[in-house]
Formats: sequence, structure tokens, C-alpha cells
Amino acid sequence: MNDSETGSFTGPIEETEWPERLRAHVVEPGPRPRVHGYDVQGDLARHYGFAEVALLALTGELPSEEAARAFDVALVFAAPISVAEAPAHAGVLAKLCGATAQGVIGTGAVALAEQAGFMLEEHGEILEWLAARRADPTLEAPRSALSTDEEERAAVEGLAAALEGSGVGFLRDREDLGLVPAILLILDLCGLDTPEKLATAILVSRLPCVVAEACHVRAGLFQLYPMDLPPFRYEEDR
Repeated sequence: MNDSETGSFTGPIEETEWPERLRAHVVEPGPRPRVHGYDVQGDLARHYGFAEVALLALTGELPSEEAARAFDVALVFAAPISVAEAPAHAGVLAKLCGATAQGVIGTGAVALAEQAGFMLEEHGEILEWLAARRADPTLEAPRSALSTDEEERAAVEGLAAALEGSGVGFLRDREDLGLVPAILLILDLCGLDTPEKLATAILVSRLPCVVAEACHVRAGLFQLYPMDLPPFRYEEDR
């Protein structure tokens, strides 16, 4: 809207009454910060581990001992990421090009967030199944959630064994799942029921390996990078 007297323009932003302060929903800052009401220094740091505090931040509730252990195991199984994958490769390239520490970490984190988002999109049918089974835990898994080869079955058996060994039966009778669906099932059972929460867990689990890979190269030492890649030919879709 044009104010003819002053010559200024106003619109929805100028005409709306906005709050004067940004509202905090999770962390209460100060000399004794709190996460969802829990005293970090006097309570959480003394009685709980990182997995429990991470779940508290993401879900608003402290997890059971069983859920915290399952979350811990799932993050360990999700952690390995090789330099052949984009996030670790991007971190290495950032370090080679002389990026600062925060540049390397930021590059890896952004690439991991993109990778996690793509993973969740790729497994959209599985996320729908997870949402539906909250109301009906007996609901059969879709075919796309099942393991496809012996190596994957062995990995899921190892995941189930790690859980059972700690007294957690989150994958009991579910060893027919693929590895990623099995990890997503565990995270869902821990209360991570949105794409943002799931992607955060995946990113947190993998970021240390991404940064560690970058730490093993020196800035500017391109002699050790395979610059002469195999030739390729670009062809437009017909």
C-alpha cells in the first residue's frame, strides 16, 4: 500500500504486529542452562549420556534405558562412511583446497544433510510403513523394506545381535529387513518420528568419520589426489 502523504510503501510485514522476542522451545540459556527443563550441569551431565541427552533434545522426553541403548547401537551401525561417498569426499576436497576447520566441518555437514534427505526420500514407502505401524505394530513391512542379499542380511543379524546382547529386543523377529530400514525402525521406536529428527540422527552418527577422513590430508597436497580420473563422454538424453 502506498502512503500518499509520506510516499512510503507498507505491506503485510509492516502492518502486522510481531512479537518483540524470539521464543526458545528447547534450551533455556544462562549460567545453568536447561534442556526441556532439565538442568544440564547438575542433572544431565551427572546422570545421563550423550545418546539420552540427544533424544531428550529431539523428542522432549528422556528415553528409557532400553531406547537409549538402541539409539546408541543404531548410530554406531550408521556411522561408517567412506571417502567414496559424497560427504566424506567433499570434506577431503575442502581440506585440500585450504578450507578452515569450520569450512571443512560445514561442507561435510551440508553434504551429510543432503545425503540423509535423499536417503529418506528414497525410503519414503518405509517411512509411511513406520508411521502406520505406530497404530498397528503388527503391520507387515513393504517389500522394499526387506533385505536383498546375504551381506545385508548378515549386517542386520549383527545389528540384532548387538541389540539383544545389551538386553534390547527392538529387532526381534525383524531380521528380514534391509539395513537402512532396520536402522530407521530403531530410530522410529526411539521417538524420532519426523524427517528432521531422523536426518539429524544420521548426520550426527556420520559427521565424525567425515571430519576424520579430511584430517588425514594436507591442504594443497594435490599430488596425492587422483586428478587424472577416467575419461567420460557426456551425452544428452534423446
